[in-house]
Amino acid sequence: MLNTIYMNSSTFYKQCLVYIFFTSTLFLGFYLGEDTAGGAIYDYNIHLRTIDKVFSNGLFFGLLNYDNFENSHSPIFIVILNYLTFNNELIGRLIYLLISSLIVLAFYKILILKYKNNFFGLFILSNFFLLSPYFRSYSIWPGDETISLIFFCLSIYFYFRFVKFEKNSVLFLLSNVLSLAIACYLRPIYCIFSIYFLYSFLINEKFNKKFFIVYFISNFVLAFPAFYYVFILDVNFFASYLEGFNIVNTFTLFYLTIFFYLTPFILFDFRNIVFRFNSSNFIFSVIGSLLVIFFFNYEMSSGGGFYLKISEVLFKNHILVYSIFPIAFYYSNQILEINKIKNLILFVLLVFIEIDGYFFMESYDPLFYVLFLTLFDLDINKKLDVNLNKRIIFIFIFQIFLIFSKFYQLNFINDFKLI
Repeated sequence: MLNTIYMNSSTFYKQCLVYIFFTSTLFLGFYLGEDTAGGAIYDYNIHLRTIDKVFSNGLFFGLLNYDNFENSHSPIFIVILNYLTFNNELIGRLIYLLISSLIVLAFYKILILKYKNNFFGLFILSNFFLLSPYFRSYSIWPGDETISLIFFCLSIYFYFRFVKFEKNSVLFLLSNVLSLAIACYLRPIYCIFSIYFLYSFLINEKFNKKFFIVYFISNFVLAFPAFYYVFILDVNFFASYLEGFNIVNTFTLFYLTIFFYLTPFILFDFRNIVFRFNSSNFIFSVIGSLLVIFFFNYEMSSGGGFYLKISEVLFKNHILVYSIFPIAFYYSNQILEINKIKNLILFVLLVFIEIDGYFFMESYDPLFYVLFLTLFDLDINKKLDVNLNKRIIFIFIFQIFLIFSKFYQLNFINDFKLI
């Protein structure tokens, strides 16, 4: 049984040392005031100003008028942040940092459920979160991105528990629903993943009528307060941020961003990935490229992703976007195997993570890797334990490269929230 996995004291000791090492880099970043994301301090200050507005005339009044405070982040997160930093802001931020670092343990539990061997290697891999410039920054300067992702990981964990074990299935099902609900109340965009879980449960052979009733009722009960707050009380605090949504811009930048984050996996398995040809995928790549050439027009002053900003810095235009997109489209579709329905659902849901006019890579970092290594059903991951140490090196080098590129961008190019 996976819940009784044997782990000798030597392995546990080494895991503790690895966790302490990576977490200590977070404390160092805290001491230095690190913001390699480029906008974490800015967002944190907005949260503090929102706290003042919410509580200035009483919490009840503040929540009912939250849509007037120009903050698209969850009011639940704002309330939690207030009580966390009320007495001592520094201590509150430190507590939040420690809580954020626990995602390593949550993700590790998922990996050992899915891959079942090389526990020490999987634990090292789980620490990739602490090398993400975005996760680091929003742990140091509290943002809803980190704590919501912890609960989203827990929802994945309980989903796997439901699928893989016969005992306590109702408990695991309810735990999945509750964990996802908490993630949604902290960061509402996570609600779109309920579509994936619903489909996955429905096609599972043990998901009978009893489970469906439990699932439906629990979702209804947990979702009703949010529905009532946003649509009945009409506190639609994120509606104004959806007005600039452009599907072609999001579609284009999404593919470029996913391709960027697939880089370490492509480099590791270069021959097997690059030299495989699929005619239908090629045709769709051509069609997609034509759409981009004729309709792509990202004009926002910030955001856009790695390749767009590199193109603007080097060429003062978007030539790299048009050049790289067909490659990104072809290989992203191929690696993520979107011909499989569950993968396609996840893929489409990821597109709609960024549904306002702006496009920021932070929305997919580290979320994409979480999904790539867990919920996506991929041939490339079926032998994850083969040369796992080398795979970890590729991923970690890539993450370190991203940290240094962000540092260079912020200190030498000096463009706010460049990517």
